[in-house]
Amino acid sequence: MLENNSAYRHRVNTSQLLLILWVLISSLLIFINIRTIVSFTSYDEQLFLNFSNEVLEYNFIRYVIWGFYIEKLSSLSLNLPILINLIIFYFSLRSFITYFKPNNVFIISIFLIPSLLFYSTTYLRDFVIVAFLFYIITFLKDFQSKNLFKVLILISLVFLLRPQMGLVIILAIIIAKYLPKINPHIPSIFILIITSLVIVNIDSLRESFKDYYYTLNLNDSISLFGFEIYDVSNLELYCTIFFNWILFWFGLNLESQTNDYYLLIFMIEAFIYGILFFLSFFMYKNYKYKKSFVYRFCFLILLSSIFFSIFEAEWASVYRHKLFFIPVLLYLSNVNSLKK
Repeated sequence: MLENNSAYRHRVNTSQLLLILWVLISSLLIFINIRTIVSFTSYDEQLFLNFSNEVLEYNFIRYVIWGFYIEKLSSLSLNLPILINLIIFYFSLRSFITYFKPNNVFIISIFLIPSLLFYSTTYLRDFVIVAFLFYIITFLKDFQSKNLFKVLILISLVFLLRPQMGLVIILAIIIAKYLPKINPHIPSIFILIITSLVIVNIDSLRESFKDYYYTLNLNDSISLFGFEIYDVSNLELYCTIFFNWILFWFGLNLESQTNDYYLLIFMIEAFIYGILFFLSFFMYKNYKYKKSFVYRFCFLILLSSIFFSIFEAEWASVYRHKLFFIPVLLYLSNVNSLKK
């Protein structure tokens, strides 16, 4: 028993050191202004930095809240809001590591995801939402009244910053807590089939689907397969609904990668995400799903990515949106790898 406790303490200490090292690397990239070095531009970042002049025109509460936060802190120091987000991330993952003691192999894996490191240096909302989800998973392990209040606050923050993700978290908690603990794969396939039949075969819904898709994406294509949005066939719609998640998790945008260095980076990212998703999704443990509330919650969050990916057509958005699932990938890949 003492040897086991010593091994766990050593693993946690090593994990904490890895986390500190990663935070230091992120801090260095912030101070050398890596965004300028790689010529990164984001219209959202400009909105947040010029909150008083532009963001209010959008009338979206998520833009107003985040814009106010970024604009006020950046007026004191341009790097201040980014560093605060990094501190929040540090403590959230530190708590997660302390409670769940994940294998260092999986911790190193998420630290090697280039997008996570890069977006930790930006003013965008995605990185801090990842931190909030790490906290939520940690607090759900001991779902007592004191933690319930914390979870509600965190869910409210996620909902305000990105309503779709907040709604997914709420639904995942409700389903994990109150619905029958049956294998979720079959109901999900059934929902996908019904959804595809309804969208493809009802003209009004088909047109609404295409119009909604157009509002979400800057180009005139449907899905990561690049189908023409206003000349899409029924087969292409079915392909989008049933298979877009494969490109979302395992795909790589080869067309826009003219630089070999960037291509290598995105190949590494696709490989890491692919391995983690495979371990988390396809190594599903039904007995753990029935036994553990946190396992059910995390698996349902991951399952939602299949539905979210239906509306993905831009690779730049994919790299940001996949960040949201990193906490559940870390939890599930670690738990599924355990023998017990």
